[in-house]
Amino acid sequence: MWLRGKTILITGASGTIGGAIVRAAKREGAWVAAGYLTHSPDLQHCPADLLDSVDVTQREPVVQWIARVLQARGQIDGLVTAAGNLADRTLAKMTEEEWDTVIATHLTGTYRVVRAALPSMAHQRTGKIITVVSMAGLHGRVGQANYSAAKAGVLGFMKSAAQELGPWGIEVNALCPGFTPSRMTETVPPEGWERAREASALGTLAEAEVAADLVAWLLSDRCRGITGQIFHCDSRRS
Repeated sequence: MWLRGKTILITGASGTIGGAIVRAAKREGAWVAAGYLTHSPDLQHCPADLLDSVDVTQREPVVQWIARVLQARGQIDGLVTAAGNLADRTLAKMTEEEWDTVIATHLTGTYRVVRAALPSMAHQRTGKIITVVSMAGLHGRVGQANYSAAKAGVLGFMKSAAQELGPWGIEVNALCPGFTPSRMTETVPPEGWERAREASALGTLAEAEVAADLVAWLLSDRCRGITGQIFHCDSRRS
């Protein structure tokens, strides 16, 4: 069990990928605190030890969540930022509200959760941080200027944080899943899925469970001495 006894925090637990990460971390022996914003049917069976509604776009709920975890466990060994949302629209029609809500959730939300957990990790002089990003942050995607910009920003944040936090023994990496069947992508039309398969060297789509297993390894002691890297869980042709 790669994560036996470790305290792991995961945001976005109501999402398909976030929920899969919660299950993988529990399977590997971790004590898991899971945060979510929007209810989903999967939350009824979420195996987290601490399950809270946490709005990452607001500072106080995040600070209170971190405080509850520290009160219960006294330390934070790993943090996964998987909270996300979509407000897709072509750039010419996108409203400022649609821009702001996506940036606030993905980019500012990642900063806010990492910043709140940082004092504990810095005091321990150890910790693992995994930011969940997207191929859209690398290549862009039509109708997702806000989402692509947010994910690209998270990648820049990860690269900078890895350099700053390395002296404290904190490793910061990013998981970049390919096009994954999930609640966030359920409105994608059939032709979108077909294009994703055609772009895959294997003719397949990414799987949330595979991405979650990779995250569990990144959080474990088996993965050490690696920081500032983007791990692709994808079969897209380069």
